[in-house]
Amino acid sequence: SGSSIESKEFALQTLATVFELTLKLLHPFMPFITEELYEALRKVKLVGENDSSLLINAPWPIFDSMQIDEEAKREIAFIQAVIVAIRTMRAEKGVAPSKKGVVRIVCTDPTKKGWIEEMDEAIKMVSKTDTINILDSAEELQGGVSTVTEGVTVFLSLSGLVDKEAEKGKIIKEIERVESFAES
Repeated sequence: SGSSIESKEFALQTLATVFELTLKLLHPFMPFITEELYEALRKVKLVGENDSSLLINAPWPIFDSMQIDEEAKREIAFIQAVIVAIRTMRAEKGVAPSKKGVVRIVCTDPTKKGWIEEMDEAIKMVSKTDTINILDSAEELQGGVSTVTEGVTVFLSLSGLVDKEAEKGKIIKEIERVESFAES
């Protein structure tokens, strides 16, 4: 379809632009390899249309504050906070990286819901979870741990992830330790 071709061309052009700017920034530190890569990309007409034939003579990239997308920055910061919350809960409970679990996120903000839905696969991959459910209320949250971050409640179900008896033993030992400390 036409939009698919346009989308691919836009993605390729974006990639080429980012790569070209990266080569320009790396050139002072890695002049030979960046010059070779730049020349190879010029041959296939992906970079350097307005520049000289050598990277060393190409103009330095100019910062354009108009290209900063504040909404994208907020979205990525939010998604990163959700992933950090999930990974932190997993680490605190000693969940093995090989075990994937279920995450429920209580979110009433439609914008944040959209961000979670849009980044669902990335969140699951990076946080090592099978399923992410978005809920409107916290009524259904039982049998796990939760934390609040960025205005949402992130709940990790521990069903099948943690040995309950081992956890019980750890808690009893901690209680005994604290009690003996309190008595002294």
